[in-house]
Order: sequence, then C-alpha cells, then structure tokens
Amino acid sequence: MRQLLLTLLPALLTATTLTTSLTGVNDDKATAEVAQAEPGLSGVIVRHFNDVHSSIIADAKVTAYDAQSHIAQLDLRPYEGLKQNALPQGTWSPRQGDTLILAPDYSRALLIAPDATVYDRITAAFKTLHWVHPDRFAAFLSVPGHPSPTAEDFSEFCTENAVGLLYIHLDTTLYTLDCKSLALLHTADAPVTRSAVKLPFYSRVESIRKALWGTGSSDMDAYDPYYLELIRDANAKSAQIDAAVTEHSAEAAAPAAQTPETDAAPAATHSASSRRLRH
Repeated sequence: MRQLLLTLLPALLTATTLTTSLTGVNDDKATAEVAQAEPGLSGVIVRHFNDVHSSIIADAKVTAYDAQSHIAQLDLRPYEGLKQNALPQGTWSPRQGDTLILAPDYSRALLIAPDATVYDRITAAFKTLHWVHPDRFAAFLSVPGHPSPTAEDFSEFCTENAVGLLYIHLDTTLYTLDCKSLALLHTADAPVTRSAVKLPFYSRVESIRKALWGTGSSDMDAYDPYYLELIRDANAKSAQIDAAVTEHSAEAAAPAAQTPETDAAPAATHSASSRRLRH
C-alpha cells in the first residue's frame, strides 16, 4: 500500500509554486507566460508597492494553457483570504506587470476519506504535505449548517485556511483536486479497504449542525456517489474528466454485484496505475 501511494509523489512534486508577471489584463481576464500550467490551477495576484510593501490583491485561476506559446489564460476575482469587515480593504485592480503566484498553498492539503483506516494510510504516505485535519472542516461546516459540503464550502474553507490541494478517496481511487476551484488535477489507484463509511467524511466530530433549508442542509445519503457528482459538476467542461468519473462509477458498482470487499481482496482497480488528466 505504501509503495502504491508513493507512486503519486512525482505528480505531486511538479506542483511547485510558480511565479511570473501578468502580460495583459482585461477586466476580470488576464494572461501570463509560464513554463507549465494546468487548467484549474489556482493562484494569487500580488502588487508590489515598493521594495518593502506588497499585498495580495486578487485570486486567479488558470482557464487555458497553450504549451507552444507558454501563455496561460486567467480568470480573476477579488481575494477573500484577508477579508475583515471591521477593517478597510484595498480597491486595487490587477494590471500588467503585477506578480502572479500559482499553486502558493500546494504544500497544505485536506483529505476527504470514508474512515480512519483510509485516512491514516494515505496521510502517512505523503510525508511532504502538511495535512489540515478534517475535524477543522467538519467544525467549519457547522457554521452554515451543511452536513453535505458544497463546492463553495470547500473553496471558502481552503481560502481561509491556506489549503491548496484537496484529496478525495472514492472506492479504489484517490482524486487530487485544486481545493479552491475543485479542478481535477490527477487520479491514481489507491485500493485501501475501508472498514465502514462515516458520513459525510471521516472526522472526530460527532455531528455537523443542519440548517433548516438550502443547499447542503440535508444529510448525505451515500458517500461515493455524492463526491463523484461534486467532482463531475466542477469539471463539466472536460469530456475526458467526465469519462473518467463515469468509468469510476461503473467500476465502483461492479464489486457490489460480485463479491463483497474484504481485507484480503480489495475492490477492483483501474487498468492504469495513475494518470494525469488534462483539459
């Protein structure tokens, strides 16, 4: 199991922080020249006022990348990580020459797992990551009353806690996503046998407060289908990702119709040990 998960490390280590300058800005769109970038990769825009003072002024997300010209297309939006209603906020807009930092928080990760066994085995295999415990996310969800986490919940939590990567373990597959955009960056086989499934995910928090109504306020019916749909919705424009999620859904259903999963016989795995998904 340990050797299997360590095969993911090369893909992880390529997600180092990338720093460059904006080459063009048009309202909430921008371009930048970078050596390599994945669509869905998130980052921030920094304004340097002088040699001493600087500030993050916007969030950025890569929407497209041309490998020949090395030009990344970016969506821009206000940065909420330092929001404080009791203090004034800057009104700076990104402009050409501002600094773009991609993957600034990819050393910190959150893992969504069905039980403690899966959680412990996966986190133990990734020694280079700082794991933010799901207890914190469960406590966070009690504020809006969402026992079924939404895409917005993940984005807000990861922004507030400087978490760059989101890992979700479903059946025999480990999905790696950008924690703010939920863009799917990588998938790999990780056939860890689960003993039981805790909804909505493994944590030591006994219960999450439920709101009276609204998205996310209902209890989660099933672990794997819910998160598969969440991944699909966040990556709807990629036919390749949609096909991968559909394939996983079919494989996840197959073992239930044959023999139950046991410690000696883990569920069926994908034909490829790991694969990188590109938009």
